[in-house]
Amino acid sequence: VAAEHLYHSGASFRFCNHLVTEIVRTLVDRVPPHRPLRILEVGAGTGGLTASVLPHLRGLFASYCFTDISPVFLRQAQRRFQAYANVQYELLNIEQDPAEQGFAAGSFDLVLALDAVHATRDVRASLDNLKRVLTPGGVLVLAEATRPRCWFETVFGLLEGWWLFADHDLRQGGPLLGQTQWQDVLRENGYDQVIGERGVTLSGG
Repeated sequence: VAAEHLYHSGASFRFCNHLVTEIVRTLVDRVPPHRPLRILEVGAGTGGLTASVLPHLRGLFASYCFTDISPVFLRQAQRRFQAYANVQYELLNIEQDPAEQGFAAGSFDLVLALDAVHATRDVRASLDNLKRVLTPGGVLVLAEATRPRCWFETVFGLLEGWWLFADHDLRQGGPLLGQTQWQDVLRENGYDQVIGERGVTLSGG
């Protein structure tokens, strides 16, 4: 309950949710009119970002795939967002090949990742997996904390994902990367047109 309140009501998360939502709104018109805008959210968790984005998709030709590694979060989301008929709920581990989990290559125009990629063993591998599901010209919206705060380890240090990282050539003292580091590693993984703004990075696949 405390984590859900933080992701939904915490000031930094409210800002990120708002900024990502505004980016989604600007991208809607880029999709050909004969098919829906296909959106994938990874590591969706308690649905804080989902709750911000979905109301702005009402009346638009769009599909939304809510994913997480936990079936518990999927069940909670199905109840919470049952009024939205355009939402699917699927298990997805971004550390593993998406195709082996039923996600075809090039099947999404937009991938949203809010504080999800840092909680993986290998950032490069996870970004590569996300790139696989993007259609040519698709966009990854990556929102991550880029500066450690004194309370981060107090709150998130109890979670397994905080200490999961094994890419020690890239991360040593903790799981977070600075914004310039994120942009560099995105470019190294073949993302182009990398744009960063206050912890949110917009990248073309």
